[in-house]
Amino acid sequence: MNDQHSGYVHAVLTGQRGIWAMGLAAVIGAVLVVLVTRDMIDHVPLYDELLHVLAAQGLLESGAPVIGTGEYRRGELFTRAVAFSFERMGVDLVAARLPALLATAALVALIGAWVTRRAGLLAGIAAACVLALAPLTIQLAVIARFYTLHALAATVLLICAYEASIPARKLSARIGLGVLALTALVVAWRLQPSTIIAAG
Repeated sequence: MNDQHSGYVHAVLTGQRGIWAMGLAAVIGAVLVVLVTRDMIDHVPLYDELLHVLAAQGLLESGAPVIGTGEYRRGELFTRAVAFSFERMGVDLVAARLPALLATAALVALIGAWVTRRAGLLAGIAAACVLALAPLTIQLAVIARFYTLHALAATVLLICAYEASIPARKLSARIGLGVLALTALVVAWRLQPSTIIAAG
């Protein structure tokens, strides 16, 4: 009976690649990100964070990402996400960092789900957990910078490009994946212009 049970557990962990398995790996990864970072998100501000924070305040006050007499346009999509967070939660550093944290959770969830789809539930959970616990992941999840959102867009781009290249894929699916990949490329490029060099 124990051998049968062990065999069943092994089959579930390595063979399950459906929607429920992908969802389970995604949820485990996203929850782990939140649990690991919950006591780290309220820390002393870093200089680079203040660029987005002040520009987001400028957006709320004037409609443009102004800081003093100038404008801060780098990673403007992220600045707008920070301004949106400020509108909903108030102007403070934790609210400014929430877009980065949410992008990190989404990135880890995506990796967990996709690896599950390709290699099984055990591999998906392992991939999500390793990424969630990586020191750089944790560090970038709790600072108000565009890096995690850029990583999410780049990952969507690469996964879609890979999936579209599979020979058995239907033409309609290839077109849909191609459109999604191009959309992700535009988002990544808007966050970090050098993305276009890597894409080339």
